[in-house]
Amino acid sequence: MNNVLMLILPIVFYWVFSFFFFILSFLKNPKIEKYKIHQVSNGNRVSCFKVIRDVLFQQFLQIIIGYIFLSKTLEPSSCIYFDNYIKGSRRVFLFFIQFFLALVILDTWQYFFHRLMHYNSTLYRYIHSKHHELYVPYAFGALYNHPVEGLLMDTIGAGLAFQLSGLGAIGGCIFFCFSTVKTVDDHCGYVFPYDPLQRFFYNNSKYHDLHHQPYGMKFNFSQPFFTFWDHYFNTYKNVETSKCISSLTPEKKHT
Repeated sequence: MNNVLMLILPIVFYWVFSFFFFILSFLKNPKIEKYKIHQVSNGNRVSCFKVIRDVLFQQFLQIIIGYIFLSKTLEPSSCIYFDNYIKGSRRVFLFFIQFFLALVILDTWQYFFHRLMHYNSTLYRYIHSKHHELYVPYAFGALYNHPVEGLLMDTIGAGLAFQLSGLGAIGGCIFFCFSTVKTVDDHCGYVFPYDPLQRFFYNNSKYHDLHHQPYGMKFNFSQPFFTFWDHYFNTYKNVETSKCISSLTPEKKHT
């Protein structure tokens, strides 16, 4: 049962959270729209239908591969209930250490593969360029990737972070759901002042949106939590000192 939750709940969170941002965009309330990064969203080279279709396909593959992975690695004894998991301050402390370790492992894995896909022209042309068909990111398109990229960076990356950190079934479920929500929020297209994910993480929607722009594609490779690798390798680009994203119009090749 815990295996099923780890596979299904992140997908449920993905679509529920994405639908929330879709409703905000659909309502076009001026009080909300003022927080939108791009006031004009006609620069994407792919239809919303194709984005949703391909994300669903990737999530289908994720379930199949994830089930095989979890059935091989997660012993029944580790499928503990939440009440048992948090019993005692030592277990709580251990959980937070493991959870933080999982975040760092996933960030490290994704930074180096993401950077490689930008610096290797073949990998970019045939694999990663698909994600950059979304010049103006939106929530539903957070996982719009080539299947190879989805497998390598998301499915395998998150699986390794879960396994190497030592998180149990419930801890893994929390980690997968949190990672999913964070990724959707990074692609939501809004900069809300009281969004806790955007306030507590410098790796947020503005940070990632800059990476989707022509002048920012060689910067801000970190995802989905921290920015320390970008700072260390000098690939960090400060949004505030860059061109105004909201006034940027798409290049002809993006239309």
